[in-house]
Formats: sequence, C-alpha cells, structure tokens
Amino acid sequence: MGGLDNVWRLRLVSINEPIVVHGFQDASGDSDVNDFPRIPYNIVDGALDTMWNPLRTDLRLVLDLGPLPRRFQTITFQPNAGDGAFLPQKGEVRVSSNDDPDNMDLIVGLFDIGWADKANDPATIILPKVFEKRFVEVHWTSVREPTYTQTRIAEVAVDTVPAAPSGVSAASCAALPDDGIDDAVALQTCLDQYHHVLLSAGTYNLGAALKLPSDSSLTGQGINITFLQLTVDKVAIRVLGNSRVRMSGFNVNRPFDASAQEAIFVRADNGNYPTYIEVDHVRVTNNRSRAPAIALHDVTNGSITDSDVYDSQRLMTNEPYPSTPDPYPGQTFSFVFGNGVQVISGSNIYLASNTIVETRDMRDTSHVPPNGAYYQASGIVVSASRNVVVRANYVERTGTNLDTSGSQDLYLDGNALFDCHDVCIKLVNGSSRITLHANMIWRAGLAGVWLATGNTGLSATYNNLDDNDFHEIGQGYGQGFWAPYLWWAVVGIALDKADSVDNAVRFNTIQNNDFYANAYMREAVFEHPGPVAPSDNIFYNNNIH
Repeated sequence: MGGLDNVWRLRLVSINEPIVVHGFQDASGDSDVNDFPRIPYNIVDGALDTMWNPLRTDLRLVLDLGPLPRRFQTITFQPNAGDGAFLPQKGEVRVSSNDDPDNMDLIVGLFDIGWADKANDPATIILPKVFEKRFVEVHWTSVREPTYTQTRIAEVAVDTVPAAPSGVSAASCAALPDDGIDDAVALQTCLDQYHHVLLSAGTYNLGAALKLPSDSSLTGQGINITFLQLTVDKVAIRVLGNSRVRMSGFNVNRPFDASAQEAIFVRADNGNYPTYIEVDHVRVTNNRSRAPAIALHDVTNGSITDSDVYDSQRLMTNEPYPSTPDPYPGQTFSFVFGNGVQVISGSNIYLASNTIVETRDMRDTSHVPPNGAYYQASGIVVSASRNVVVRANYVERTGTNLDTSGSQDLYLDGNALFDCHDVCIKLVNGSSRITLHANMIWRAGLAGVWLATGNTGLSATYNNLDDNDFHEIGQGYGQGFWAPYLWWAVVGIALDKADSVDNAVRFNTIQNNDFYANAYMREAVFEHPGPVAPSDNIFYNNNIH
C-alpha cells in the first residue's frame, strides 16, 4: 500500500487535471447569462464541437487551473469556424493575492487582442510575465465586432509554462566573487555558452557591460547577498533586441556621480524587438546619472517586480534654463535629471511592488528665481506605451513620482507616492484611458495629479481617477519649482487649460477621492479657466476632510 500511495502522491504533485470553469458573472454581478442553464464546462473540454454563447459582451470568467497552482502566461480562446468576431478583444486579467477565487484582487494584465483573420483566428492573451496560481479571472469588456451583443467561445486553454533551467555556476567559468578581479569577460563567456548563469554570494567586478542573449537568465542569491560592482562608468547589463531574458536576485552598484549611463538597459536593435523580459528582485544603488536606472524601450511582454532603485538622479549646477527663448537670460540654475524606472514605447508591461527612492537632499535654494532646483526627473516613467499595470510601488523624493506621458490603457493601482518635488502623477501629452485607483499621494510640492496637454498639444481624455487619497498637498520636497509662478496649481487634482478645443482636457471622471486639507492646498480639484477651459469632465463624491 505504501508504494501505491507514493505513486498516487507523485501523480498528484506532477500532473494537473484539465482546467474547469469555477464561475462567471456579467457586469451587474449576475451569473445567469448563458443561453442554456449549465455552467460552460464544455469550453474547457479540449473539443470544438460545442459552444458557450452568453448573450453579453461584458463578462468575468474565473478558471480553476487546479488542483495545484499552475505556471502560466497565455490564455487562448478558440472560436467555432467563422465565429471569431464574437471572441473577447479587450479587457483585463486578475489573480488573487491569496489564491482565493472569491478575492480576485490583483490586476496582472490588460489586453487588446489583434488579429489577422477576424472570423477564424483565436484570441490569445499574453500576460507580461509568468504567474503561478490556481485561479485566474478574465474580464472582457468588448468583442472583436463592436456591434455584436454576445460572446461565443468554443474552447479556452491555459498552457502550462515549465520551470526555467537552473543554469550553471559562474564559478565554472572562472568568475569568482570577492577576488578583486574583473569578472566581465568570464561572465560574458559563461552567458554566451550556457545562457543560464547562477551567481554566488559576494561581489563580482564589472569593467564592461554584460550583454544577455536570447533565452538566457542571470540569477543571484538575493539583493543583499550578490553584488555586481561597476568599476568603470558603463551600463551594467544590456539586452539588445533579444527576448526571453530574466534577471533576478542581485544588486547593481554604479558609484558615478557624473554619469549618463543606465544600470540595466533593454532596447530594440537592428529591427529586433525584445519580448518576454523579466527583472525581478534586483536592486540598483548609486546610479546618479542623467539616464534611468532601469530602462525598457520597445519591449513587449515585460515586467519589473519587487525591485529597488536608490540614488537615481544626477544634480547639474550652473546650467541655463532648458527652453528657447530662455526666460531668464544670463542666469543659471540647478537641474536634476535621471529617472528610476523608465518604460518607453512598451506594451503589455507589469510594474509591481518596486521601491524608487532618491536618498540625497538635492534642494538648492541658491538660484533665484525660480526657488530651488528644477527636477526634470521621475520615479517611474511610462511613456508612449499601452496596456501597462503599475501597482503597489513606493516612490519617494523624485521630481514627478509617476509620469504617464503619451500613454493609453494603463492601470495605476495602490501606489504610495511621497514627497514629489512638483507633481506626483502626470497625465499629459495624450495620456488617455488611464485608471488611477486607490493610490496614496502624500506631500506633493505642486499638484497631486496633473491633467494637461503637455508639450505635444495632445490632451488628457477619458481617464478615471477613483478612490485616491491626497495628503499635505503643497508641502512636498522643495515645495515645487513652479509653485511661486503656478500658485493656482497647488491643488489635489489640476485640470489645465488648453490652446484649442481640439486638445481640451475632456471626458475624465474624478470620483470618490479623499482630500485632507491643509494651509497650502488651495483647492481639492481645480479646472483652469482658459483660454480653453476643461470641459465635459465628471466629478462625483469627492470629499475634503
């Protein structure tokens, strides 16, 4: 019996049964949305001979991948022949922080699925990273054909992702920590030959950038255990057009005050665009540079999670004002450059549980006017990007703590933003369809949230600001470079003016936000009166305490 019992236990651990439907709801919370009464188990039976046909296009479908958690990154909906236009197109994916199907509290991906053949192509949702959960919820708000009022699904599949190879020890390639020898060449040889490299405890010296190939990983023992020490002013890790790359478990130290280099830099190269890029449990220290500490450019399906950036910004003094014409000819000022985490032209990105802190006091009151240093720097920047989730991050003492310039379809949830020098969250340069939910904004130097045209003339439209908390507005780090001149903008939420009706700040919803008044905050919400005032915005149940 013992042998049989062991065989049974081995099967239970190693093999998951086929997925089943745990439940579904429509937008109103009702589950009676099927045109036949049974829960649609037929859409997970591996066959295309039946069809689930709920007469709705706004639905939540919860899948049970059990009996054990499954590693997954893709969810695929298959149509019957010719029915592809009825498949889900746009929505979100949630999981549960405690893997409880009644508590699907974490949005982990937004999707807007393209297709070549609308009638017959499957709809595949690719998440920004691999998740290991038993339950997953797919909430779609529209189907491929916008005039249709129902969804039709013949099959849904969730593919299991195998665990990544463990890799070889860097020591096997003669890269030894704490020996004072430059390890860059040995580590690069190891990455090129074996692709998956394990770093030991201790410090590895880098006299050159490490270039990670496709299908590779660099894994340390932890951010307080494994250190990559830059000995020259170079990028520590580059990923140039390569895909399926993972970095985790180490600290990158770049002690160069006058730098223009990133610590980790991922970008396209020769027409190759990086995909499936994962930065997890990585710390960057002393990256006092004009460049960001961690940069993802042109990345699709990427994530930065549980990572830290300390000292991310470079102070430059005696510089002319950065505009033409110069409003202060003959005068020089202090400027602060360098973002903590930067995503440019990305899609399907997940930024969660990161900490970005500028630890130096770089206020400079010697240049008047304006009063103090001008912070041209942010904690987290998501620029010209789509389908990005930014959740549960902590940002402190940067210029703009969170900048979404020119991005669409973002979800900013549960972030804690402290002591921003001017504006804590910017929705500018065409930022639209962005949800700000349950964020805490504490001590903004200027406005807590700014909606404006920015430099491009494109405006902030169709954004939703819901259930955010605003504390000590106007009392931020340096009290704002612009505060003496934009006195009207020392407010919780500022909706700026525009130059024409075409780029007016319009169709935004601001509701259920809480503002805690103080002597500096002039208003909770302010709509600038002209020349073209904001219009068609909805304000509901915002409270001043």
